[in-house]
Amino acid sequence: MEPKVTIAINAARLAAKEIHKFSRRRDKINIFEKGPTDFVTNSDIKVERIIIEELSKAKPNFSLISEENGIVKNKDDSNTWIIDPIDGTNNFIHGIPHHCVSIAMQFRGKTELAVIYNPYLDQLFTATKGSGAQLNGQRIRVANRKDFSGCLFSGALKYSKKVFTNTYPEAVLDLHKEISGLRYSGSLAL
Repeated sequence: MEPKVTIAINAARLAAKEIHKFSRRRDKINIFEKGPTDFVTNSDIKVERIIIEELSKAKPNFSLISEENGIVKNKDDSNTWIIDPIDGTNNFIHGIPHHCVSIAMQFRGKTELAVIYNPYLDQLFTATKGSGAQLNGQRIRVANRKDFSGCLFSGALKYSKKVFTNTYPEAVLDLHKEISGLRYSGSLAL
């Protein structure tokens, strides 16, 4: 496995340990509102710090883009880690064990690798450019379908002025006529 993937996996697994701690002590979770229906917790902040420390130990010159800290330019701005410490914060806040650690790495603006770790089911998704994707070390593939019939879709229905137009609900209803079902899990990465 590529060394950078291993670095991201180690960071994700360390972060997951902290997520588990907070999950067992829900009374220690403090929630802050970033905007309407957009939340951050002290857990997000701590988990992100753990990930950044782990990634920076291994690759101190890489730049970073993280959900809570934003953009951090370092000496090597060709390589950039992209971090969402708890993808599915709303699920996390409500005690729904369907959220994950999400780490990707870009080289010159192109995504080269991604690691998604679901700490509750011990599911480790990895993908590297040119090598496909894996779930817990086993190669995974998309369905070999010619159309949407029988397909199960996952998406986000969260309101956003940027993407939510008056025609969006109608388009979703039209899609439902063709597909097997639509799931909104609260964690797009998963």
